[in-house]
Amino acid sequence: MEKSLQELVKKTISRNSDQVLESEIEALNIQYGGMVYVEALKQLTGKNVGAGKAKRYWQGALALRNSMEKVTHYRFSIRAALLEFLLKNSNEFKNLVFVETKYLDSIRHCSVTDGLTGLYNQTYFKTLLGQNIPMRRRIDDSASALILMDLDCFKLYNDRCGHVAGDEALRVVANVIRDQIREQDVAARYGGDEFAVYLPKVAKNVAFAVADRIRKAIEATDFRGQEMLDGKRLTVSSGISFFSEEINDVNLLIDLADKELYNAKRRRNSISPSNYERRRNQRHVTQALLECQIDSFDASETALVSNFSNTGIGIWGKTYVAPEERLRLLLRKPFWSKDLEIEGIVRQVYPDAETDLHYLGIEFEHDLDDCTSYICRPLVRSKMVH
Repeated sequence: MEKSLQELVKKTISRNSDQVLESEIEALNIQYGGMVYVEALKQLTGKNVGAGKAKRYWQGALALRNSMEKVTHYRFSIRAALLEFLLKNSNEFKNLVFVETKYLDSIRHCSVTDGLTGLYNQTYFKTLLGQNIPMRRRIDDSASALILMDLDCFKLYNDRCGHVAGDEALRVVANVIRDQIREQDVAARYGGDEFAVYLPKVAKNVAFAVADRIRKAIEATDFRGQEMLDGKRLTVSSGISFFSEEINDVNLLIDLADKELYNAKRRRNSISPSNYERRRNQRHVTQALLECQIDSFDASETALVSNFSNTGIGIWGKTYVAPEERLRLLLRKPFWSKDLEIEGIVRQVYPDAETDLHYLGIEFEHDLDDCTSYICRPLVRSKMVH
């Protein structure tokens, strides 16, 4: 009987179907009793245990797999669940050997994914970036891109809708991201309500298109209880960075995307850099004051600069200015190293409901030769390349 049972279990396992494996093991249990679990574990792990333990281990692994599926919406293989269960619950299994190496990807998936969303976790995502970003200088338009995303007002959503709804929203967002990226792209839950997507070998305009598709899809999703938010919608903001001649290190890539995300979060439901900022010029994040003249240059106000480059500037001010309106900008000492008057056209307008400020993305009518000559050194925060 022992040899016959060995052959039956071996034949069942060789079919490479978890559904068949689970049902036939149960059928064999009716015929042969608990020895079928002993043989199954022996063939799957290379270890011998008693019939009672083998049955408990098998049933525990199935229960673990089912509970993980409810949380992640990802169905792990029986082998992966068995490995996870045994490593956590038994000291007898210190040198497990799974015969079918083709299932190693499923096993690895258990340790590198986020339990709530099923996306990769931050640790593995950073490891993957380090392994896959080509560490060589390049300035062509076929670069690798990193998108960092953060849900807007998610703490408020949790407070008003409850943490159960919050967890459900995070799972939904993860599924939206999966639906909007390519097979070769990599998505991760970066932490809390923050997500990340790595886009290898992608043109810059495509990277922006992907980020915008995700943003629009999340905005269009009907999240439970979102009408309780001030804006009535749960939205996302994104920061994008690109592997380039200067940004050729993983930490720099992440740091730049994080700074861009900070800019986007101030506007909410937006992407940074925005459309008019998609250029190769160096853009400097700084904080300085300027005067902004509007309405045919009859009125003026003081505004805070967010970023500055040879081709444009981003500012925060109290007065609403319509897109395509012309402005005259006055940069004066001591906030700037030298005086400058320049005209520009408003390309982007983003209101901030909490502060009653408006962010204006302004394109200069004539490019500057060297914007850095106007910036006081202590005010420069970072340099970015797009």
